[in-house]
Order: sequence, then structure tokens, then C-alpha cells
Amino acid sequence: MRILPPLSLALRQSFDLNIPLNVVSPAEKDAVITARAESARRSPVVVGINATCSYGLATCYSGARGALGRLPGVQDVLHHASPRYSVAYVFLDNDGLPDLSQWRDEFLRATNGSYGWRGVEMTLTGPIQHIGETISLLATADRPAVTLAALKAAHKVHLDLENGLPRPLPIEESSAYERFAAQISNAPAQTVWRVTGPIMQTMGGFVLEIRDFETNDGAFAVRQGTY
Repeated sequence: MRILPPLSLALRQSFDLNIPLNVVSPAEKDAVITARAESARRSPVVVGINATCSYGLATCYSGARGALGRLPGVQDVLHHASPRYSVAYVFLDNDGLPDLSQWRDEFLRATNGSYGWRGVEMTLTGPIQHIGETISLLATADRPAVTLAALKAAHKVHLDLENGLPRPLPIEESSAYERFAAQISNAPAQTVWRVTGPIMQTMGGFVLEIRDFETNDGAFAVRQGTY
């Protein structure tokens, strides 16, 4: 998993003194944003977007970043996106779940057709409830329970193309839910898990399709998934 580099002493001091972000470079701003998120123990929300301009997301990102920053509940948006996987990284100002339909609609309206919206991936943490065939993350004071499911290739937020066509899911992703289900059956009931994958809002509630998972040992670092 990729972890952003630690802050330099000077940056830590500027963060501690709340010096405005516009006094440092975009990379340094992202380090400050990451430090703020780590302090709040919040993982990035990964948003899949397509740039319609011929240069792709590497060059045509500023409009998307501005629109993402205005979505309800968003506190920060990293200044860099991932052109390779066509995703952007945002951080919430709370520990709940966003209204995904509202996010999509407001983003598309704000960008006026300049970008497409593919979906959202989140990393959530909590104990598990397993009743019958249904596995879910228990509700917290900040968010409702979330049903967990196997990853479908069509729902994967990160683009992974070969000659313009989607690659098959890697075995570690296609088998993640099955392996997760096997592990929780042998784990203590109080085990806290960290699960990552695309999240959807349905009539029955939120569903997260597991792409990656691990037990939560109490340590926390902002990760940008396995990409």
C-alpha cells in the first residue's frame, strides 16, 4: 500500500501554527492535508472521474478539484490526482457517509459535462455482524450499518485498462470477500476490521464491495489504497 511521505519539521511547524496552505507547494499542501486527516483518523475517499479533455486527468484536473471541494461534507481535496487510475482523493469533515447521489449530481452539474463520474471508494472501520448470509459493519454514532459484498468488476472505481479495455480483477481483489468471510468466522467477535472498496447507496442502505481488508490494530496512517 502506498503511504504519503512524512512531513518535514518545517511543515509540521507550519501546520501546528495553522499557516495558510497557499504559502507552500502543491506537494507540501497535500502533506499538510494528509497530516490533518491522520490527526482526525480519516482515510481518503477515492472518487473515480473521467476527464473529457484530450489531455486526460493529468492536465485537466483543476476544474474537477474545485467541484469536489464544494461537495457537502468535503473538507479537503488533494492537489494531485492519479491519472493512471483516473481517481481523485478527498477527505471528509465528519465520520459519516456522504449522500452519494447528491455528490454525483452536484459534481456533474458544477463541471457542466467536462468530467464523467464513475463512483466512490471508501475505507471504513468497525466490528462485524454476521447473520445468515449477510455480513455487515455495525452502525456507529456517525454512520449507519453497511452491508458488505463481493467486488464486481463493473463497480471498481480505479480504472485499470489494457489497450483501452478493462483488465480482469486481480485475484487478490476478486477473492477478497471470500477470504474476508473465512477470516471473520475464525476471529474473536470483538475484532475490529478495516475494509476498502466501492460504496453504493441503495434503497436498502449502503453497500460496500470489499476490494481490500485488514484487521485494525489501532495504528493509523493515511493510505491511498494499493495503487
